[in-house]
Amino acid sequence: MMLCKQLNDKCQMRVIVSTTLMITVLIAGVANAQTPASLSASDPLENQVPNADATRFYVSNAGDDAWDGMAAEYSGGTSGPWKTLDKVNQQMSQLEDASVLFRRGDRFEGSLEVNQNKISFGAYGEGERPVLSGAQDVSGDWSPVAGRTNVYKYQIPSDVTDVTMVLRENTSLPLGRTPNGDLSTEAAFYTFNSRIQTSIYDPELTAAEELAGSEIVLRKNGWDYSNYKVTSVEGTTVNIINNEKVPKKKGDGFRKAAGYFFQKHLNTLDVDGEWFFDASTHVLYLYADSKPLPKSVQYSAKPTVVNIVNAEMVALKGLKIEMAGSMGIRGDSCQDIEVSDCEIALCGQDGISLEKSTAQIESNNISNCLGSGISTRGQGRVVVTKNNLLNIGLFAGRASGRYGIHLMGGNSEASYNKMTNIGYIGIRHSGGNNLLRRNIVDTYNLVVYDGGAIYTNHDQKGTIIEENIIMNGAANKVGTGTGDPTLSVSVPLCTGIQCDLLTANVIVRYNTISFPKNTEGRFSGIHLNFNSVDNLILGNTILAKGTGISTNDRDPYERASGEPSPPSMSRNRFEENVIVRTSAATNRNQNMGTTAFSLKDSEQCDLENQGIFLNNVCAAPFIGSKVVTEWQYDCNAGCTPYERWFSTAAEWNDAREYAIGNLDAPIMIDASSAPEDFIQLLCNDSDNPKTFSLSAEAYVDPWGKPVSGSITVAPWRSVVLFKKQ
Repeated sequence: MMLCKQLNDKCQMRVIVSTTLMITVLIAGVANAQTPASLSASDPLENQVPNADATRFYVSNAGDDAWDGMAAEYSGGTSGPWKTLDKVNQQMSQLEDASVLFRRGDRFEGSLEVNQNKISFGAYGEGERPVLSGAQDVSGDWSPVAGRTNVYKYQIPSDVTDVTMVLRENTSLPLGRTPNGDLSTEAAFYTFNSRIQTSIYDPELTAAEELAGSEIVLRKNGWDYSNYKVTSVEGTTVNIINNEKVPKKKGDGFRKAAGYFFQKHLNTLDVDGEWFFDASTHVLYLYADSKPLPKSVQYSAKPTVVNIVNAEMVALKGLKIEMAGSMGIRGDSCQDIEVSDCEIALCGQDGISLEKSTAQIESNNISNCLGSGISTRGQGRVVVTKNNLLNIGLFAGRASGRYGIHLMGGNSEASYNKMTNIGYIGIRHSGGNNLLRRNIVDTYNLVVYDGGAIYTNHDQKGTIIEENIIMNGAANKVGTGTGDPTLSVSVPLCTGIQCDLLTANVIVRYNTISFPKNTEGRFSGIHLNFNSVDNLILGNTILAKGTGISTNDRDPYERASGEPSPPSMSRNRFEENVIVRTSAATNRNQNMGTTAFSLKDSEQCDLENQGIFLNNVCAAPFIGSKVVTEWQYDCNAGCTPYERWFSTAAEWNDAREYAIGNLDAPIMIDASSAPEDFIQLLCNDSDNPKTFSLSAEAYVDPWGKPVSGSITVAPWRSVVLFKKQ
């Protein structure tokens, strides 16, 4: 059975999530509700102009920079469109209250430098979106590299300082690396087994001396990689430049033993399509089974395609922006930026990057960016809505972030976005007072682990996370080795929604989280971490093979003698959540119980103060499974460590004053039964109520109410049904 109706055609890229399915999940309205309302190529001209009343200037491949730019086609004399982005940049100071329109079907190479207020950029004519590209063709002849087979070189202009993307016949090529292999397999990594600050030791490393000057990429920890310059290789020792300070947070820093690989060196090229750019000589090297033809290869020549600085009321609509060495669109210290109905692809870092700016980012398709899809920093309200983000941050060692959407300024909004195939976190937010509503995150944590589909950064307050749909979390542990302490502590490897250190006054309500197929015990639907207080977890629906809702309270920092610890986790409210476990297995996995609730406390010895658990459905329907685990460990306040398992919610209610009115599963299932035969998750991701027709079998809802014939699900809500035996 299908896990869900596909949100879109999956990319061809290999992913690391198992395709073994376990539960019938039906999602309605995905195609209509989540596809941006992009204008088609045949829409009339007036619908493509961001500001229809503004003075219009036209740019066309058939134009001439000596013309006045005032006409869409040449009409005699100097009346006709401009030809290049350079001309637009030259005229920028004259373009206030103007619209600059690019002819559809045309391609414009270079960068657009915007420092003017009240200006819009759009499209005219018929055909595909006009393309603004940071790429340049390899227009000359490739030269063979002496002494090497199938390696060719091309001299890049000296004004190109870095190359992060290379295309051949419109297909993105891989950066050369050694060892070769898919990053989802251990074969793609060497493993060092000891290190000091500026060197690592790998007793199995051989013949690597010729990689001096390369870059080494280390699996720094569960959630990150680090890149270091290699100064020399002496037998089995790799010497590096490492100026990092010793981290204060437990679990951060340089691992004692982990995976690594080399990149950015001529000697890593040995597979068709692998490339390397030598910035010191401005030479692009390519390994190819046959000599590349002129103009068959393009490389990213411009760090940013659209650069907006200190400007107000700038709009971009109906454009395709691609092949930026770093940022597709960059905004710095801007007000009222609008980006809508654009395609943004193949960026070396972020599709859209904003700093200290306010913006509306709506109905765009953003794909194949090495860093993040959308990233904001500094103060400034940003609204991100109705965007599709696909294949973001999927290559270790190539860029930072790996977030679908990264909101760092606070007072911002992310709504109705769809994120598919994300290297790390779907939505990461900080700054407080954000609204994260009605987003879909499908398949994430593909490159690292210890991330959530929606992640609340440290010390956040006042955010609302509601009516989101989350599914197919992963946990890529490849290359972590034995030196990663996060593999042996009680934190989830993957979460649906995570509220991290000192999260306060955050509301997490009416979200749907589906992890029915993950075999890892340390997958948690919702996780509250370290000193979170006064949060409301209300009405969420969680389908999980691992843990439904988990908490973990401890001080994560190394503190000096006498330095006070933050207040412990307290006054949280967990109410009316529906947690359905899809496995009979109940086990202890590094102090995490695979149960509906897994509650942990250390150091402060006050687990009973974490919060109140009221009227939740703790459905562990398989005979013999348990519903709640409690752990008190690493005590330093004089208490006795303990662990306790509760077989039923009723037992938990009777034993704990903070557990009130919680319910067990409405039916019980033999442990040998297939869960998909008895459990259905019906999820409506549209803005209208949706009626689902049911088979002839008799069903009950989580509260034991009989359901037959059909059931209507409210917008952006879900219902779990149990088939009666």
